[in-house]
Amino acid sequence: MGDTRLGKTITASGGVCCSPALSGNEALVNSTQRSRSSYTENNTRMSVYWKSSWPKILCIFSLLCATADSADQFQLEPLNSTVLRGTDVRFNASVQGSWQVMTWTVKDLLVLTIRVSGEITSSSQRFSAEFCSAGDPSCVEFTLRNVSRGDAGSVTCTVQGEYGSRTAKLNVQESGTVSITGGNQKVKQDEQVEFRCVTAAWFPTPSVSWALNGQPLDTSLYNTSHMDDGDYSNSTSILKFQAVRNTSVDCRATVESLTNPQSSSVFLVVGKKISQAFL
Repeated sequence: MGDTRLGKTITASGGVCCSPALSGNEALVNSTQRSRSSYTENNTRMSVYWKSSWPKILCIFSLLCATADSADQFQLEPLNSTVLRGTDVRFNASVQGSWQVMTWTVKDLLVLTIRVSGEITSSSQRFSAEFCSAGDPSCVEFTLRNVSRGDAGSVTCTVQGEYGSRTAKLNVQESGTVSITGGNQKVKQDEQVEFRCVTAAWFPTPSVSWALNGQPLDTSLYNTSHMDDGDYSNSTSILKFQAVRNTSVDCRATVESLTNPQSSSVFLVVGKKISQAFL
């Protein structure tokens, strides 16, 4: 074992090591210097990294800003439209800035081209376009007439140049028939009555409801079943209740695009209950 005295290290062979032992203060000073050197080196590396990466970051930031500006300058409304078959649907494209050519496609099929001069090329009389305000090309209204189920899907407006494209979704629904089978009924008071309502040729599946004397009934009071028939949906709804008084009975069917539901009405005539006298 070595003996350390007077700042020297004496080896087992009696030799003296040439490296003197450091005092506590000297060791602390050296450790602090090494830490400062490492900190300076790390800061230098970080500075070089940020300087070399700055052009890339600036480029990404510029692209994001350009995309946001483009989105603000070109808008399509509405982005989702649901209409009945056979009606017309309209979309508005707003462009802030100058443009020359705008195209409209329905389900990836080019149907109309309009130039800033107002010149229009259309593939069919079903498709038309015009400026929202006369002589103002900042807003274009596109109209699709006599909508069919085959038109459902994407409607895309493209403005040539930096504006790019905007896409909306078109949903087409169909209103079928609704009928309470059996017509009017006449029963005695307190008798159980049953009404059956049938809907046919709807798309999508309609919402079916009942009302007595104009007052909607809770869904727990009737049972409705649906069945698909090709591209259409049919429904059968059964209502049962105890006859109390004369009552108008309504069955209603609707889908989102209907302003007012389709309905069928019958009348329930309730006679007085005959009491029997026992001798």
